[in-house]
Amino acid sequence: MLTLDAIVMNSNWNLQVGGTGMLGGRTQTVTFPYEIFENLTADTLSDNRLHEMSRFSEAVKRKAAEFMNEVGRFFDKSTSQSTLQTSLPA
Repeated sequence: MLTLDAIVMNSNWNLQVGGTGMLGGRTQTVTFPYEIFENLTADTLSDNRLHEMSRFSEAVKRKAAEFMNEVGRFFDKSTSQSTLQTSLPA
């Protein structure tokens, strides 16, 4: 079993040539270290484990919202500076 956060944090993201895909085209492969895989057991999908994993998801959602706000403020500031520069006489 491999969680999405483990995929994001542990992939080497160096694409390698893969085999032929389902539509006949070439594919690429992303590799992961064997150590990051966990055993899939009955406990993996237990309520307690899912609750623990959901806390991580909430933290990721908060960080994503903070990042979105920062990006929005950056673009708002850039747009207002750009508008100011174009409205000033040369």
